[in-house]
Amino acid sequence: MSGAMDTPQRRTELLVRHGALDQELERLAVGPYSTEKKRRMTEIHRETAALRDEYLAGLPQLALSRCPSCTDLAIDRFDDAGIDGLWWRYDRNVRRYEAPRRCRHYFCFTGALTTVAPVESTYYTVEPGPDVPFVVPQILEGEGMRAVLWSLPVGRHTGYPIFYYGDPIIAETYGLNDWGDASWGSYTDGNPAGWASRFLLDEECDFDLAPWIARGKLLYILPGDATMTLRSDVAGCPYLDLPGRRYSVAIRNGQVRP
Repeated sequence: MSGAMDTPQRRTELLVRHGALDQELERLAVGPYSTEKKRRMTEIHRETAALRDEYLAGLPQLALSRCPSCTDLAIDRFDDAGIDGLWWRYDRNVRRYEAPRRCRHYFCFTGALTTVAPVESTYYTVEPGPDVPFVVPQILEGEGMRAVLWSLPVGRHTGYPIFYYGDPIIAETYGLNDWGDASWGSYTDGNPAGWASRFLLDEECDFDLAPWIARGKLLYILPGDATMTLRSDVAGCPYLDLPGRRYSVAIRNGQVRP
């Protein structure tokens, strides 16, 4: 869909400049303030905001899921070029500046990422989840709740967006932090309704997907399926019993750690 950055080179230039300014700002924040320091910090904030806006505007708008109730596509600005982009920054995620459109059944989305070494080196932390897809029974057991799983390339890695939908959504149910983010962007009837945080423990995740598909609680889309057709047959599911870490990882400076 629309909006990729002009060239991979421009993406690299933008991220390098943003990183240099961001780290300069961190150094300036240490110690006493002066008029000159405040002036420079203001300049940096303005330039990083402009770079952030250019980065966001240049991301491709990709369909990441399809609602099993109304069949609407969930379309996000998504950085599929690699996990060194600001979309993947855990502590200060740029996605918070532009909430995507959602259908009224949307509840939350998380994900997994199978990394291929060497991973990109970032001065900030990236938390893309486990290597393999999973579901969270506490949410999926709720009446009317279903999940949809898909996969797509993220640079040389493989990403697995996992969206949760409710028909209905029980108001008391608490969602999951957005995939790769430290916060959950909550929605009400498809409209942004604020931010919260819900840290997911590894022991809350279930990696045995077949029973959930058999129950009709988990649907999936085949890799590379441009039609985003929802499927529910266990026998044809390519996401079962995948190899990889079944715990969340943190990536920083090119190092992958539990």
